[in-house]
Amino acid sequence: MQSMGGIKHGEPYLLNEIVENGYTMDGLSVRINGRLLQHDFQNCRAFLADPKTGCSLKVNTSLIEPLEEAGSLFQLIGELSHSGGETILNARLVRCIDGMDLVIYKKALELQRQYFQDRPKVL
Repeated sequence: MQSMGGIKHGEPYLLNEIVENGYTMDGLSVRINGRLLQHDFQNCRAFLADPKTGCSLKVNTSLIEPLEEAGSLFQLIGELSHSGGETILNARLVRCIDGMDLVIYKKALELQRQYFQDRPKVL
């Protein structure tokens, strides 16, 4: 689904869902949460990790520099690309979400998905 301006809103996904299925999600606009592990500002690369599962994802940060120090919790929106056996998030929007309860976030996401799955389809 696209917004009125044509910019995709980023479908919410859990980091482990992307790591496990990234090769099938090429070009998809996603919204993910994770802890910033490493950040190489000279090469515009970072690694985002899920604190619970330990899954990590490489992030192209060229559109969101300067990015803060490693260790903070972030929500990123961007497009996925897959090349050379590696999935990369080309981030275009970032916000710090330190203090967010990721367990509650995951439950809310599951409930939202269930609601959209169960509601009647409108043509």
